[in-house]
Amino acid sequence: MIYFSRAPVRPDSVEDAQYQALLQFKSQCERRGLIEVYDSVQEFREKLARQLAQTVIREFGVGTDDEASEFAAAQAARGRDPVVASLNTESRELLVQAAEDKNGTIMRVQTLGGLGIQTNGRQFAERGDPRSEATWDGALRRLRELDLLQDVGHKGQVFRLTDQGYEVADRIRGGVGAA
Repeated sequence: MIYFSRAPVRPDSVEDAQYQALLQFKSQCERRGLIEVYDSVQEFREKLARQLAQTVIREFGVGTDDEASEFAAAQAARGRDPVVASLNTESRELLVQAAEDKNGTIMRVQTLGGLGIQTNGRQFAERGDPRSEATWDGALRRLRELDLLQDVGHKGQVFRLTDQGYEVADRIRGGVGAA
């Protein structure tokens, strides 16, 4: 993976020829599916930790379900749960709240007033605030990518926690996380 920061840069600190070469390189890498982007150092750390854990599992023989479970248990025992480590603060909060919801569901509702993401009687995204909506929509998307939620309506509006989702929520509540 090649990581690109989206942090603002002073225009006078960059040579145009180098910047154009960078954009061309980024475009080539993007077409090959090799890049990740990040907005903050914390987001970079989370993405790097998640992808390193996935690479270790994939490349170094943690291939069977039993081996993967043993690896995850060993990581958790050291306080380094790779799944929990791959979740940002909002994803963790949304997952824990969904686990406390009596039906284990999260609703994603798009209206003219904006995006609403809710569970356990709580509204997470601030409707009409694009940053808040993007943040919480990203948190929901991350939970789906890790198969911690399943789309029960098949329209991207109603999600239910999977068994793994409940397990990860329990580990978060128990204090197991990234170290």
